[in-house]
Amino acid sequence: MSSVKNKPMCFRPSAELEKRIKAAAKREKRSNSQIIALAVEAGISNFEAPTSAAIQE
Repeated sequence: MSSVKNKPMCFRPSAELEKRIKAAAKREKRSNSQIIALAVEAGISNFEAPTSAAIQE
């Protein structure tokens, strides 16, 4: 059997990003996957916000 960790094929964080995710998970008392989901949600919101602001101008 391989000792490779099971990770989704579409997301392979760098060692530095993985370290930051683990630190945030520990600090916020959440799982790594919850931190990733929250980060994705926040990132999508950041992309959506300027678009809606530009339309209103």
